[in-house]
Amino acid sequence: MGDMKRLIGKDWGDQNVENNMKYWTFKVTDNENLPVVNVQHGDQPSIFPEKVSTEVLKKMKETVARVASKEITKVVITVPAYFNQLQRQATKDAAHVAGLEVLELITEPAAAAYAYGFGRQKFTDDNLLVKPSYHLILDLGGGTFDVVIVKVNAGQFKVVSIGRDTHLGGRDFDNLLMDYCTKEIHEKYKEECFNNLQKRQKLLAEVIKAKENLSTADSTEIFLGSIVNDIDAKLVITRETFDKISSELYKKIKDLTKQVLSDVFMVPNDIHEVLLIGGSSRIPAVRALLVKMFPVKFLNDTSHVDEAVAYGAALRAAQLSTPTNKEVPNITLIEATQLSLSVNVSGNRAHVIIKRNQRVPVSNTITLYTTKEHPTINVYEGERPIINLNHHNLLGSLEIDRIVGSQKFDITLELERSGILTVKAQYQDKDKNIKIEPKKIDYNQKKADDQRIEQMLHEEKMFREEDTVEYELQTSKTDLQFSIEQLEYKLKHKKKSLFSRSKKSKQICEDTKKWLNENPMATCEMFNQHYEKIDTLLKKLKFKIK
Repeated sequence: MGDMKRLIGKDWGDQNVENNMKYWTFKVTDNENLPVVNVQHGDQPSIFPEKVSTEVLKKMKETVARVASKEITKVVITVPAYFNQLQRQATKDAAHVAGLEVLELITEPAAAAYAYGFGRQKFTDDNLLVKPSYHLILDLGGGTFDVVIVKVNAGQFKVVSIGRDTHLGGRDFDNLLMDYCTKEIHEKYKEECFNNLQKRQKLLAEVIKAKENLSTADSTEIFLGSIVNDIDAKLVITRETFDKISSELYKKIKDLTKQVLSDVFMVPNDIHEVLLIGGSSRIPAVRALLVKMFPVKFLNDTSHVDEAVAYGAALRAAQLSTPTNKEVPNITLIEATQLSLSVNVSGNRAHVIIKRNQRVPVSNTITLYTTKEHPTINVYEGERPIINLNHHNLLGSLEIDRIVGSQKFDITLELERSGILTVKAQYQDKDKNIKIEPKKIDYNQKKADDQRIEQMLHEEKMFREEDTVEYELQTSKTDLQFSIEQLEYKLKHKKKSLFSRSKKSKQICEDTKKWLNENPMATCEMFNQHYEKIDTLLKKLKFKIK
């Protein structure tokens, strides 16, 4: 199922799908721009990944019915923290076809945290935590890597920060080990393993076994005869070799964990416990780097790393099906935004309204100023402070066709739990509040995919220093442009008593505009000098820059 998670909700041309095809022991082909798995399923030569999920759920349903002597019709299903709305809907559809009603989809790390907390009896009436505690959940499963910080307080779980790598998991360790073994076999015995699907499948089975052995032993052996019939030899793999070829993955784990802390301005000492889930969290080098990052913290794996998620989901299902049962405490699971949501009205700056990792649902408002007759509010998602379509995703626009002249107006973004993003704007005109018809955007359909999200977060970190310099420059330039436009508007509607002074002011405006057109790449200091001239003039004329 780990491999199917990497296919569900993906297009055929997705780069990550192409990268993984080399290692899969099944064939994937294109079906109207969607990936399908080539298998013999009845009369079907191929099936969609969602169909694989359906078949797995059907089998689980049959198994439970046989063991419990009762048919199961309602379920709680866990999904990776990174799953977008399309992937979540595909999961629901698969369950529906399997004859199951999905009571709720919850993220795997949150389910594991719930299992941990229930097991420690932290949520009974007599044992509620007096103070909030913060738990970092590191979920290194077969196909994905999630790091989530959860705030636990009085029986409630609130996700405060999420980090994810959709292609970092046990399968990626397997792939690196497969590359290493394939290279060794080719160099020593001139045999190719990737070109033959049967050999590839046998190699993968041996590699998984070797990886598991290296969690408890310093070395392990792979008998090559089980892969290639003509080779009667063993390939020795040491833990040192495994750690060497996996060093880049360890670095990614460390960097993402640091980023999740940094996103909410936390340090390791703010974390009360580190909870480990997912089979690959057993890898000694992973635990070693966490011990180094959190030297005084306890790495908690008291819940079975492979079963914690399922246990938490079962507890959540019990709570939903019998809400009055006091033995099953209530739980609040709150999602968080993956990228910041910003607006751009003038200039090239991103005005952030909803920050990354803010809890959903959320509604925030900011105040902006414009001198344009009919401004347009463009709504973006992204992290860099300068608006550019190369590193921002345009979600939609709202036209404001009733503003005349210099105006202060409020912009509100509301993001519902369902994924509907509403853009609102209003301003005051002659003591009357003018509300613009709100624009609704289906954020689930418009938002960036997982690969794009990871790319934007990486670029924000890489270009943070130069973006800060550019943002300051854009701010100085925009402030100057705004002050000129505001002064021109005020002079246009001047009182007659100001006529003698306004003539000189108009000339200063014209001269400054000419200089600005001739020096678009000037420094902040130069823009600020001209801005102060306009500001001084406005103060003398008793005009105020908003």
